[in-house]
Amino acid sequence: MENILLFIESNTTGSGMQALHKASQMGFIPIFVTGDLSRYRGLGETPAEVLTCDTNRFESLIKTIENRLSPQAISGITTTSDFYLETVAYLNQKWGIPENTSETVRICRNKAETRRVLQQADIPQPKYMTIQNGERPDVLSVDFPCIVKPADDSGSKGVLMCRNRDEANHQVARLLEIDKNIRGQPTAQTVLLEEYVEGPEYSVEMLTHKGKSVCIGITKKTTVGFPHFIESRHIFPAPLSQDKRVELERVVRKTLEAVGFYNGPSHTEVKWTENGCKVIEVNARLAGGMIPQAIQLATGIDLLQEQIRIAVGQSPKVTRPKTGYAGVKFLLAERKGILSGIRGVEFVRQMKGIHSVEITSSPFTRIHPPESSYHRLGFFIAHGKDYNEVSKVMKDAEDRLTVEYWNGGESGDDRPEK
Repeated sequence: MENILLFIESNTTGSGMQALHKASQMGFIPIFVTGDLSRYRGLGETPAEVLTCDTNRFESLIKTIENRLSPQAISGITTTSDFYLETVAYLNQKWGIPENTSETVRICRNKAETRRVLQQADIPQPKYMTIQNGERPDVLSVDFPCIVKPADDSGSKGVLMCRNRDEANHQVARLLEIDKNIRGQPTAQTVLLEEYVEGPEYSVEMLTHKGKSVCIGITKKTTVGFPHFIESRHIFPAPLSQDKRVELERVVRKTLEAVGFYNGPSHTEVKWTENGCKVIEVNARLAGGMIPQAIQLATGIDLLQEQIRIAVGQSPKVTRPKTGYAGVKFLLAERKGILSGIRGVEFVRQMKGIHSVEITSSPFTRIHPPESSYHRLGFFIAHGKDYNEVSKVMKDAEDRLTVEYWNGGESGDDRPEK
């Protein structure tokens, strides 16, 4: 047994590269398989062996892996990318590694399938309808306003509130034309139209091992960018009454059972409405948006480490050595322009209660108000002893950070502008 942990692609926010380091520290030999080396900043500094092939083609992937090693040497297979969850499930099934079935992951990845399964299980969710490629995009049966979204994309891409039939038909037609996602994979070419539900938004973070789930906690989420819905702030844990917390957890457990979720981390987004909890979507992976980092800062629980444990068949070790609060705030453009820089970064890095500040966009990049999470400019993470303290630190830090625009190419004015 070589104790190999196989990673199929990764997300691009940094946790994927962290997972490679983490696997090595835990005594595994990380092997990273990708179709595009240039996608990952810091890959060369990780201890991982890298294999390259077309990761969107099972035949290419299997041939590349089997040319390097015997499947019996693989302790586990995992990914931090939403787009490769089905691939990982397929490989685990092929080589007899106990994990979620590819059908379970497909149901979670395709939001239209999620809606169908939750409806059958009588789990509260928004009213909905689906339109597939080839069907006439007519939304007569939908109440307005409604949410129109692609069934199988990520990062809020393509999600839009539509106020009338014309807007909805236009967005449906636009989304149905998209036949490849950002990773070059075929899309389902299916559009989901959902009832717009009012209420605060939360995500329930769970770890599941052999069908038994433990709730790590609940994150409070804030979105901006109407009529788009861009996650701009997270605070963990959410300030909830005991009754609400118990109900959110109960509904999410029932949801995971309905989709057949068996192993691994999950991140289920919900809203608390005047009629109680409604499930928005189920993600068969760790939360994105730096939520795992906030959770580790608040509780000491390393979710990447627990994901790896579960991937290799071990039980998660969830202890709470500390109890605190942490928050993530994303930096966003307020208008179109060319990024000159972000003022105040070094000052904020020195502020009490600030854990880290990261800028993810380079100067001279064209920027605009966000339409998906891919348009974020950076973020900072704060921590404190309670919700109010973290909220204050985040507000003070946000007030100190200013996105500056370069107008030289548009107005002839060479000075940076706020």
